[in-house]
Amino acid sequence: MAEIAKAQKLFLHTSNILKWNNVQLIKNPFDEVETCIKTVMQCWHSCNKTNLKDEEYLCIACDKHRDKIPDWERSSVTVSAKLFLFTDDHDAIRQAVNKTLDRLGLEDMETLVVSLSPELSRGAIVDHPPCLGTTWARIPQNTAHSLLKIWPVLEEFVETNKIFRLGVRDMPVSEMEALYTAVKIPPKVNQVFIGSTCLMSEELENFAKQHDIQLLTHHDSAGANGYCWS
Repeated sequence: MAEIAKAQKLFLHTSNILKWNNVQLIKNPFDEVETCIKTVMQCWHSCNKTNLKDEEYLCIACDKHRDKIPDWERSSVTVSAKLFLFTDDHDAIRQAVNKTLDRLGLEDMETLVVSLSPELSRGAIVDHPPCLGTTWARIPQNTAHSLLKIWPVLEEFVETNKIFRLGVRDMPVSEMEALYTAVKIPPKVNQVFIGSTCLMSEELENFAKQHDIQLLTHHDSAGANGYCWS
């Protein structure tokens, strides 16, 4: 876009899309992301009359799309966030978490799950045949080695009481053990691809029980006849 030619960083907040009256529930996650981005961009662009040609950082978020959690409601709400990382830059991680808290009007959140891109994780690609209604998929596993690069900044948030527990995604038991023993504040959540529950190892389940780690499922990466990552 010519009007934001110099922009190098972009923050875009869609809010809770389930509350949008003009957007139907979209089953395809890629179409959903595209639709949400277009909708928020159009709203923001129509309300923003500032000359943006020299701006290097853009915060694209409309007040009507802001989902602040009222103070009176906070005690009854459990807040979890998922951070999809394409970089291991600590400042970028801090900005992402702090911006999320700010947009929600929160001082803290219960859980932060971290998901690394295949380029960062450098983990094995695991084939998952159809299971529980899912399509065939290839899912990259996160590795302890890659997570150790960014874990200290995540621990900062726990130590300052901004996050109460940390989580990871698609970690096999060997990598969970390596991460658990190497960090000061270990993960308490491991999200696994929903299609892998048919292949869940007994070792992983036992390790989770022994160390009070919650095993949850996700459906972030599921590409028919091939690998994809969202």
